[in-house]
Amino acid sequence: MTPQHTDPMHRAMLSTATLLLAALAGCASEPTALEQSLGDSVRQAVQQQSVPPSQARGPQLTDGVIAAHGVDRYEQSYLRPPAPVNVLNILAGSANAPAAAPSMPR
Repeated sequence: MTPQHTDPMHRAMLSTATLLLAALAGCASEPTALEQSLGDSVRQAVQQQSVPPSQARGPQLTDGVIAAHGVDRYEQSYLRPPAPVNVLNILAGSANAPAAAPSMPR
């Protein structure tokens, strides 16, 4: 052996380089069939949910007046929300119900 190979620092560098090459060799393998198909379901879902711009749209079913009224109704629902429904009264019937209908105990 030459004096260069007996130097502890040189041996440490050679060992480190060998370990680094061995570790990187594991990264060079081809992906498995499972790894190759990873993300295919997401890509397929995105493709199915998108409409190409070149594809013709269907017939126009509304006009500006109808759309404006729809937006107004939507905005009014926040100003005047519907009255809350009491869940306990759903099966109890109403005041106009026939007398034979059983009522829930209170």
